[in-house]
Amino acid sequence: MEFLFVSDLSGNKNSGAAGSLITIGNNLEKLGHSVDYIWKKEKRLIKNLNYYRFFELPFSQYKQIKEALALKDYDAVFISQPHAWYSVKRLKSRYPEMIFINRSHGWELRIDPITWALEPVSRLKKLFNKLTLFLLKHCSYFTIKHSDAILCASTDDAKFIREAYPRYKSKVYSINYGLDDEYLNIPLKITKPSKTRFLFVGQYIPRKGIKDLQFAFKELASRYSNFELTFIVNAESKTQVEADFVFIQPEALHVLPWMGREELIKLYHENDVFLMPSYGEGFGKTTLEAMACGLCTIGYKDGALTDLGKHLENALLVKVGDSEGLLDCMEYALVNPLKVKAMGLQAYKDVQKLTWQQTSTETASLVANLIQNRKGRIRSLKQSIEVSPSLSG
Repeated sequence: MEFLFVSDLSGNKNSGAAGSLITIGNNLEKLGHSVDYIWKKEKRLIKNLNYYRFFELPFSQYKQIKEALALKDYDAVFISQPHAWYSVKRLKSRYPEMIFINRSHGWELRIDPITWALEPVSRLKKLFNKLTLFLLKHCSYFTIKHSDAILCASTDDAKFIREAYPRYKSKVYSINYGLDDEYLNIPLKITKPSKTRFLFVGQYIPRKGIKDLQFAFKELASRYSNFELTFIVNAESKTQVEADFVFIQPEALHVLPWMGREELIKLYHENDVFLMPSYGEGFGKTTLEAMACGLCTIGYKDGALTDLGKHLENALLVKVGDSEGLLDCMEYALVNPLKVKAMGLQAYKDVQKLTWQQTSTETASLVANLIQNRKGRIRSLKQSIEVSPSLSG
């Protein structure tokens, strides 16, 4: 089959969502399919990101896709972000046999309002957020209405969309992300460390539960000394992290910059607990990677942890926003290091079959089924048109 992947992202294989698209594309090609890409334009007219997303992106993206479809026939077009509504609306009637899928890496209408609620904002910013929410609802509704399918990476997003738009719930699917080959069947060294070693990997932003981690570690630091905490964040956040966690002894707090995959895998192995108290994730690939390296994850039940996490079996989980429960889980980890190691080992076993090849195979199967269903509807429509004159006579 011929696929076209469209996204307003830079085509960087090492970045989050773009990297996922490229990896899925590479695996589809290994299965014998063909994949082309349309990435973010180098230049845009509107500099403000929100204004650009609503008032320029839908129309510039439509132009990009229209030009690509004029040059090549595709079986399916995957468009990321909910600003795809205009392209799908305009192009579906011109290409009735082509499948248009909206590829979500995190449904903005579910996650953005949560993010706004965590950040202190002025009255003007609140008004701006309300306008953004209105426009986002508009884009999301028409994207769902006109797309042939909505493909999510987690059941949390899929469930949200189905409940928000019950009329279109049959269009919504979820296929989990997979592991890169480097993370599969990694030999584990089971040791009993003298301290429990906690690890955070990700953006240092409120949505990732930073305030909740501050609260929990402040409590733990007043009662325990048998732990270390490591952050892997962008280099610009180092000073802020050190200021926010100043109550932790300097020798127990480590703040490291982004690193290559080989270094990251080594660091996963040097820790015991992966921290993921996120208030909203499209999936959360780092959670999957940490599990593949034998770490027990402590966090909020969202994204990958909804689909893969099992409380007291391979992770320690509480509902989103339960900072007291998060503290209890972290204290449990400090008091029960051997149980934490056992949960990490179970996590390792549970994720070994989650490969990108499997993700790509399921994606191709979904498209094939959608194409088959489309052909069936077209045949039925043609037959009804042919039969109609004789019936009326």
